[in-house]
Amino acid sequence: MPPWLPKVRVAACNVAPVFLDTAKTVQKTIGLIREAATNRADLVVFPEVYIPAYPLWVCMYMSLASLISLHEMQVMGATAPQRPTSGLHE
Repeated sequence: MPPWLPKVRVAACNVAPVFLDTAKTVQKTIGLIREAATNRADLVVFPEVYIPAYPLWVCMYMSLASLISLHEMQVMGATAPQRPTSGLHE
């Protein structure tokens, strides 16, 4: 490694959230961050959507349109705006 690049100690936390309990997941996260700091970590990383704990099985019970509206997402190609019903397009 070039000498001008700083050395960084990274703690990669490959852990599961507390099932469907955001408050307990946050408390668990705080404990893990403290443990990493004790071990001199400069950076602590967690899995994507670790705190909101998006359950995979929710997709089995909801349509894509329901998920989009629930999470206020914009997905290209999943929905299209409706054409106006007045004016030149009548």
